[in-house]
Amino acid sequence: MGLDLSSLPVFDGHAHNLLLPAWLKEYPIEGIFTQSTDREYLNSFAGETLAFKRSLKDIAAVLECDPSIEAIRNRREKMEQTELAGLYFERANISGVVLDDGFWFHRTRPLEWHSSFASTYRALRIESLAEALLEDSTSFDSFLSDFRDALLNPPGGVVAYKSIIAYRSGLRIGVHDKRAARDGYLVEKERNTGRLTDGRLLGFLFNLTLEVCRGRGLPLQIHTGWGDSDLDLRESNPLHLKPLLDEDKYSRTRLVLLHCYPYAREAAYLAAIYPEVYVDFGLSVPLLSVAGMEAVIGEMLEIAPVTKICYSSDARFMPEGFYLAATWARRALGESLERSVRCGELMLNEALKTAERILKENSEGLYGVARSAGGEA
Repeated sequence: MGLDLSSLPVFDGHAHNLLLPAWLKEYPIEGIFTQSTDREYLNSFAGETLAFKRSLKDIAAVLECDPSIEAIRNRREKMEQTELAGLYFERANISGVVLDDGFWFHRTRPLEWHSSFASTYRALRIESLAEALLEDSTSFDSFLSDFRDALLNPPGGVVAYKSIIAYRSGLRIGVHDKRAARDGYLVEKERNTGRLTDGRLLGFLFNLTLEVCRGRGLPLQIHTGWGDSDLDLRESNPLHLKPLLDEDKYSRTRLVLLHCYPYAREAAYLAAIYPEVYVDFGLSVPLLSVAGMEAVIGEMLEIAPVTKICYSSDARFMPEGFYLAATWARRALGESLERSVRCGELMLNEALKTAERILKENSEGLYGVARSAGGEA
């Protein structure tokens, strides 16, 4: 029996906006339990994971219905989205949330809508920003100037930048050459797909963002580890970032390694040797089995400073993900910390303080919202 952390609030350091009602029927609830976007997988296999079977019971307990996907669908359809979200956010006890709204932004609720449920902040996705600017750009130099200006003067509520370069060209980034980036820009303009994939341009923009982060004092969230089917897991190992971390000019730029699985140990190692690196176990909780969730948190606790481990949900589109992640983060972390108490690593009061830090205080400090969390963003 782990430590009881059920009363502790959480600060969700990384999640995504909820869908607009018009799009809810286009996205099955099974989709929140898997990273696969394959329709056959959703229909035949998504419901056969331990995480899915466990989550049905958790959701049914909140909605007071039978633990079947049909009963849950029927119950949800009888509730307004605002009522449903309010119920889950209240049960999750979320004090604040950082939303990356660069994902299906035209199909999701605006940032402000979510502030009814928790203090709401924004992570500015740099690839989405670059794609929007590229379309109307007339030259590489003007594009770079506009990109830098947009980073330096972000919309209100931005507390971090976010990169999904792992999805596009991988984490073997290094320090990029401007001439090569110009060539990449020309390729992207010619291709005109609306989705940047040229590693020369993406890497240069990533480096430029690091410089802005250092100057503005804002952290950069970086997707690492697992993701959707268009991600090459081999190229999303956070260890690929080491050459960049060794650059003196980025030595005080704070980086948050999101998700990390199955590279939790590798990410924790980086957090243990580089002062500017933080780790986050979002997505692993709640999408893994109970044993898997406890293992990921345990691997991070093996070596990373407890002041550099952060909670997030990576919830998207539907409010269930926010609740499930918060609930199981408390339980899995409670199990891990109870073992540390039992073996003499921590006293009980130290373990409880560690839980408060990981679930809330570390992220509040990292994103500079400690004073405002719990109020209006």
